Amino acid sequence: MMTSRWGNRMRSSLFCALAGALVMMAACAEKTSVLATSEPAPPNTQDASRESGDDVAAIDSDTELIATRWARRLQIDRLQATLPRVAGNDANGQPITWIVNGKDGLSDDVFGVVLGRPDYVVRTEENPAPSSLYLKFMRDMARDVCTKMVAADTARDESAEHTLWRFVPVDGTATDTQITQNLQYLLLRFLGMKVDASHELVIDYRAVFDAGISSTGLETSSTKAQAEGWRGVCIGLFESPLFHID
Repeated sequence: MMTSRWGNRMRSSLFCALAGALVMMAACAEKTSVLATSEPAPPNTQDASRESGDDVAAIDSDTELIATRWARRLQIDRLQATLPRVAGNDANGQPITWIVNGKDGLSDDVFGVVLGRPDYVVRTEENPAPSSLYLKFMRDMARDVCTKMVAADTARDESAEHTLWRFVPVDGTATDTQITQNLQYLLLRFLGMKVDASHELVIDYRAVFDAGISSTGLETSSTKAQAEGWRGVCIGLFESPLFHID
């Protein structure tokens, strides 16, 4: 159906944005001139986990996000440590990770070394430049992890704290205000960004949520359709360039 095709294009455009932004990040890191005689310290990064007690500065709709001279993709070790904190636990209380053939997909036994982790035999330093292989595997990772997050939330009791739809019901009764609040929460959880309700990212991911629901061909009030909407948002956030900028 037309809406489903539009939803696929929307998610595809987010992935293309990831590829383009990571390439631009590498270029910016090389071309930005030094404006001071001494090297300034890199800016502090925000901890996007729920456990962080630090205040996160709000970003309004007029804030321009730019790549700095320190911009580079996450190192594999950091990505591996970040993933379960963002994804949360499964229904059995175990951290959600990317599993490939029964093993952690970011371990050296699977794709860790292939993605750039030093093996201290051939490579002693990790190259933070983006690559088509990195983008491909991040796309696979996003779909695997988000599917597990949906399964975990679906299995939880209604009174339990959910990870993907923490502030919104998935029975079709959610108001626009609740959906917006949940999108704001997910942007903070995944990207460490505290944005207002009118921010363009909230608007863009609301479109992804709606497209995900429509792609199922089910009634809007269907729990399965609602869950697919949040799965689409989850995938889009994991594929966002802002998630991969170190």
